[in-house]
Amino acid sequence: INAEYMGEHIAAVREVLMPIAREFRPDLVIVSAGFDAAVGDPLGNMNISPAGFAEMLSMLLTLADGQVVLALEGGYNLKSIALSSEACLRTLMGEKYDGEYYPSDPEVAMKCAAVIERVKRAHAAHWPVLGSSVQATSPASTSSTPTIPV
Repeated sequence: INAEYMGEHIAAVREVLMPIAREFRPDLVIVSAGFDAAVGDPLGNMNISPAGFAEMLSMLLTLADGQVVLALEGGYNLKSIALSSEACLRTLMGEKYDGEYYPSDPEVAMKCAAVIERVKRAHAAHWPVLGSSVQATSPASTSSTPTIPV
């Protein structure tokens, strides 16, 4: 998976949170849907696009037989909140959200891939599912394109 396309936040959810959550098998998922991480938010400054929020929510909807609750709780840019909320509502309704993903900085993507691998190694003793997907070599040593292993 190319972190440059999907974003570091989506990679972290896919590579760390989702394997643990699938193993845990929750009956209900409650999301504190603060959009201060959205593109344009003056405080979060994390630049997650509405499509990025929709993608992360799509992953969460595979848990708990789709029993997912979103509680809007933050964000400081009304346009970002509106666009991100719309993307999530469309996703909850089963619609495919076709918004744009914003490219990541390749250097940041490489650093993120390395951090994700360290997190997986650190938590593999408690969550063995993470150990099965830990990459033997760092992405930087195998490719010039930042990638996150699946």
